[in-house]
Amino acid sequence: VVNDKVSILYKRLKECVEGGEGEEPGGREYALKDDLEVYRVYGGKSGRVGRWFYKDKPKSATEARKIFALPGGNHVKKIATILLPSGTKVRESKCAALYGEPGGGTQILCLDPLDTNWWKSDAGMPLK
Repeated sequence: VVNDKVSILYKRLKECVEGGEGEEPGGREYALKDDLEVYRVYGGKSGRVGRWFYKDKPKSATEARKIFALPGGNHVKKIATILLPSGTKVRESKCAALYGEPGGGTQILCLDPLDTNWWKSDAGMPLK
């Protein structure tokens, strides 16, 4: 039953993301060969825990909003450092231009169930 639920969730995520407006063409899915340090910017309507991460560590909230084309509901107040373990299934793509921002940053969508033990640290996000 759990495997069926995971398969349904995976299928829904895949349908929402592939060719969606949030990514540039050329995204790919794979299992991580090594552990991968990624980042999640959050605040406001965007929570600390979620499936979307970024390979590039932004230097400021302004840069994060620009390269990740974040929606207005993400107030970009904090940044979390996450260590995805080897074997984790992910989808990697470039952020498309959205919300008046150019995008271009590298985003990672975790396709496996999340483990909050992967979250290593949180810090405030400089505005500029």
